[in-house]
Amino acid sequence: MPPEIVSCIFELYTRSSSSAPLPNPLTLGAVCQTWRRIAWSTRKLWTELHVRVDVCITNTKVEVAKAWLERSGSLPLMINFEDRAKLPWENAPPKIIDFRHALQSLIRLVNQYSSRWEELHLSLSPSVMKFFDDTKRGPLSLRKVNLTIPKHLQEDPIDEEMHFTVGAPDNLVVDNLLVDNLTIPWETVTKLHVNEVSTKEMVDFMRMSPYLESVLFRAV
Repeated sequence: MPPEIVSCIFELYTRSSSSAPLPNPLTLGAVCQTWRRIAWSTRKLWTELHVRVDVCITNTKVEVAKAWLERSGSLPLMINFEDRAKLPWENAPPKIIDFRHALQSLIRLVNQYSSRWEELHLSLSPSVMKFFDDTKRGPLSLRKVNLTIPKHLQEDPIDEEMHFTVGAPDNLVVDNLLVDNLTIPWETVTKLHVNEVSTKEMVDFMRMSPYLESVLFRAV
């Protein structure tokens, strides 16, 4: 079968699942050398990076993520970080400290690709989310940003001085974050969805977003 056809089949395979996690293209490369060569050279297989934030994140996995993103070439990226466990950051045992360092290294790696972000989905604690504000290159293709503080982390206080800086999305989804915590060129936002919002915060979001075409608020 021609490599081009195999490549198309691989793309369909990795996009075929309607539930998470999506099929992992790394499994394709484990079948044989021919499949590995085709999979590694099919850039569309590597445009989505899904990270489950837990103690399994190690420096080795950071290297895997680095190779993953390099294989995507220059295509737009979808980045998704999801925190599944509440982990202690203060007075943490050595294993947690190693995880924390590896996670910060992984986020720094992802920030290097910020100019290619098309979608950014973060479901994290404020103490982790703030590390994604190093977006000095300004994502040129950023279309959608989804920022959520998970329910199991919502009891953590949000630092009022924390500013999450991101490029110029036209579609913004926010859950349990204040407008003052966000540094965004609001004139680019045309679609806004905000959960857990007070009446005052509704007014603040509307005031900051002069070109809204679609808005949905879910009040506290």
